[in-house]
Amino acid sequence: MNHRFSAGLLLVLLTQTPVQNPPKSSCSESIDQCVSVATARVRERFPNAELFQVSVFGLSPESLRGRLEAESIRSSFYIGEKNRYVQTVQRLAQGGKTADLQIVEESAKPEPCITGYPSPDSQVCAQQIESLESPPFPLDIADRSSQERLSALLVKNGMGNSSPIDVSFVAAKKLGESLKQSHSSLVANLSNLDPARPVVSVTPRGNSRTQVGPTTYFDLLTAKVLGSIRPSSARPPPSSRP
Repeated sequence: MNHRFSAGLLLVLLTQTPVQNPPKSSCSESIDQCVSVATARVRERFPNAELFQVSVFGLSPESLRGRLEAESIRSSFYIGEKNRYVQTVQRLAQGGKTADLQIVEESAKPEPCITGYPSPDSQVCAQQIESLESPPFPLDIADRSSQERLSALLVKNGMGNSSPIDVSFVAAKKLGESLKQSHSSLVANLSNLDPARPVVSVTPRGNSRTQVGPTTYFDLLTAKVLGSIRPSSARPPPSSRP
């Protein structure tokens, strides 16, 4: 079943706590730097929180080789509960703007995709992987090598200088549980990996913010293609259906 992806989950936030006056250098240089800042802030409130997913929206592939450029970074943390998790939303310090970080508690209950992905105007959906059927494996992308591997992977597959893309990092077992049996060949490839192996998904936006291409999944360590999924059409809310 296709569900609304993390870009839309802020619609069902339970609490939201803006971080006051974050330093300008808090999230601007690299993905791992942003994730490290987010992890430290979350553990001030939830000491045992474990990172299990990172999504980067509107990422400029070329910026992976220099100063990071992206619309936002969302990091999801397991806090020992099946029905909720904590997510940080970071907007990078760019163009003279101060970096912004928010901490929200989210419901882990999957929701039907009715608003689209990656933007409200999109007519497609993507797989939601934040649902927590079992405790997820911690995600380890805490050093610059993950960004370097992503950059090399994109260049190898002809996406190193492409239009903005959306990227997500998650452990192989967690992704397999989310996909279940709906994509058997991809699930089979994931089952052959170490459960904690980081997998990265790449979704091109093309020339339009309202349409996205297929999502391709890669083994982050080897750059091997694991499979691809085409997004399904978003459904309008019940009130607006004919």
